[in-house]
Amino acid sequence: MSLARSSRLWEVGALSLGWAVAAALLGLYSQRLVLDLPLFATDEGAYLIRALLSGEMIARHAPEVPRVDNTVFLWILRGLGELTPSVLEAARVLGAMAYFAGLLAVYRSVRAEVPGSIRPYLLLLVLVFPYHRFVFTALPEGWYVGLLGVMIFVTARLYRARPLVHALVLGALTALLILIKPHGLAMAASFIALAVMDFLLSPREKIATLLLRVLIYGVATFALGSLIQVVAGPPLDNPLLFVGAGYSQALSASITAHTALGGAKALFCMVCACGLLAGPPILLGLIDIHRRWREDRETFRPGPADLVFLFTLIGLLATVAMVTIFAMKISTLAATETDRLWGRYFEFFVPILWLTAAPAMVRPGAFDGRRTRVGLAVAVSLSLVGLVACLLGGVMLFPWDATAMSAFYRPDRARWPLDNFAYPVFALAVLASLMAAGLTLTRLELQKIWLGLFAALAILSSAFDEAWVRTILPDREVMGLEIGGARLIARESPGPTAVFYNDINASRCIVLRLKASARMVMLSPGEVLDTSRFAPYQTVIVQGDHRVVGDGWTVIQPGLTLRVLARTTAGAPV
Repeated sequence: MSLARSSRLWEVGALSLGWAVAAALLGLYSQRLVLDLPLFATDEGAYLIRALLSGEMIARHAPEVPRVDNTVFLWILRGLGELTPSVLEAARVLGAMAYFAGLLAVYRSVRAEVPGSIRPYLLLLVLVFPYHRFVFTALPEGWYVGLLGVMIFVTARLYRARPLVHALVLGALTALLILIKPHGLAMAASFIALAVMDFLLSPREKIATLLLRVLIYGVATFALGSLIQVVAGPPLDNPLLFVGAGYSQALSASITAHTALGGAKALFCMVCACGLLAGPPILLGLIDIHRRWREDRETFRPGPADLVFLFTLIGLLATVAMVTIFAMKISTLAATETDRLWGRYFEFFVPILWLTAAPAMVRPGAFDGRRTRVGLAVAVSLSLVGLVACLLGGVMLFPWDATAMSAFYRPDRARWPLDNFAYPVFALAVLASLMAAGLTLTRLELQKIWLGLFAALAILSSAFDEAWVRTILPDREVMGLEIGGARLIARESPGPTAVFYNDINASRCIVLRLKASARMVMLSPGEVLDTSRFAPYQTVIVQGDHRVVGDGWTVIQPGLTLRVLARTTAGAPV
């Protein structure tokens, strides 16, 4: 067999394996489209409750459901509520579609500058990267990536050709992005930094163009954002802060030396994770721009591919900075919020960076030097060492926090034991990462190497994710049935209903299905309930294994996750 034929067979085999992993991931997560209740019930439930239920009813019966400032995302959910009773299922489908459409828009913005032989690997990198668990949901993540992809596409097409039109359109899109998810503020900072950087790198760029870009962009962003918020609710006290007060309250805590140390640790973990997952495109993209600028400083001007790469990279850096601040602030509110890797908020940048840096990575001379390959291998290896040090030092990977990074899960019986999962995913993930770093020293294309790494991380992280889902899904399915029975009883009750609960996830599901018609009362785990607390109510729902003592009430719906009690004649035992 000739060397060329053997190489071709290896390539076909690698692509076939990649497509098989991508199809398996889509099949796995597509099963979650039809789950009866939200999987990430605390967050998904808050969005659905705030979007679909009466604000007055929420304030009266379930004030513990937090206010969210994702106005545009709430509008999307309300729109779906007008179109279909299956809002949860529709939100999952459209969120996943928005995610992949956004990545396709990014791919289209750079496709012409990438050789045909590399394009299949780029598409597979996007499909195999395991961010799926957060987009097949009623969370805003899929919509955020979708709109971000449109912003990158618009930047590639209009930044040079129609600079002022681009600033106007991108400003409007940024306002929508912020109101889908407030992390969109990072992309506002990214555009301003990009405009300044472009001015500094381009000798022929006029300062008037820079100032007009920033001015038009700022006006468009704040005008549309404030208009949407005014239409959505009460007039704003300060139109320049149209994000709203909900997140401001969450970030109002003061920073101490202890929380600052925790923030530094979170920052280091995120930097290491980015270095492992996206180190090659980041370094080669920057090296390529610097090399071309140094060779011809007088006439150099960043092209569309350079611009979208820098826009994405700066957006990632700004997002990591925001998450670092968030990690410091949130740790002052609850000790359980410390030592966590918040991959959900930045990992989606990884496939986008591989796409936007692709033209630089395939440019002649970009990756030929031995020093460059050694430097990349060292950078990736150091990132891996730093990440492992963080995880051995107590940083926890929860399935609701991380995606690809959850492949590095290590059991922690004190914080969160996962008893039904005994696979050595941590060791396997470290081994796969070491292999990727070692293969960097060969002449194999980086897209092929990291496709293999992403496939390995996808398999490992999805196995971990499925193990977690299997621990909660049986109870969640039973709860759905029992809430349905409780809803029928509460609907026929001649008086008010109350729900006594000890689990936030369960409470979100109950509020959503009962349409905030019952008064929610939180209990401590194991707390004993005296029927004297039931005096104002005709029907009571008790979630959790709480002992009820007293007379005058009887269980009319026993259950595994919740019980329904109704008032009876005086003296009747519970």
